Amino acid sequence: MAEYRAVQLEEDIWAIEEGFVRSYLILGQKDSLLIDAGFAASGLDEFVRSITPNPVTLFLTHADHDHIGCSHLFENILMHPDEYTNYLNQARVEHLDYTPIEDGHQLLFDGREMQVIHLPGHTPGSLLLYDREHGYLFSGDTIADSAIYLFGQERNIKQYIDSLRRLEALHLDIRWIFPSHGRTPVEADLVTDIRDGIELIADGTLPPIQMMEEGDYHLYQWKRAQFYI
Repeated sequence: MAEYRAVQLEEDIWAIEEGFVRSYLILGQKDSLLIDAGFAASGLDEFVRSITPNPVTLFLTHADHDHIGCSHLFENILMHPDEYTNYLNQARVEHLDYTPIEDGHQLLFDGREMQVIHLPGHTPGSLLLYDREHGYLFSGDTIADSAIYLFGQERNIKQYIDSLRRLEALHLDIRWIFPSHGRTPVEADLVTDIRDGIELIADGTLPPIQMMEEGDYHLYQWKRAQFYI
């Protein structure tokens, strides 16, 4: 069984730390929401039950292997349909029963309203959840104070730039961002550093700071933002 560590961020929000990746558990009186399922193949369902006995819906921000490890242990799974092929490839399965969820959907559970935002780029079906009442944005891998992966299959830098511009254009009243990697929570203005950095990389004006030995990709940095491309 994987080693999980629960950190209570607020009365009803827990970060579940699993090595380098993080899931979030948002508690309700009658049901709860789990954001992502880590990379291990077992144990997360039992760990979640040690925090809450209530039914849990799993929301997948995307389907990279380090976010779907225990997804098969949950009955109710929400995911963007553009991520289905990625899920099948990453999980090495032929089928998944899930509920498709699209941009703009208002996810309601136990009195809490969460806005679904589809921002492709890191993967085709990358989703974020915005809790308008509290000003919290759960960002998956789209926003993070750690290196964002934009090389290899499923990545699209142009889409990613367009998505960041759209996120800024939404003018959300964000107090804190809760990412899947690096520190949490992070400041809302990190989005600007990330967008500025990837635009500089795209137009060729920002050189890499390191060539990675194990693959044909580079590490870039701009202020607080880092990218593997």
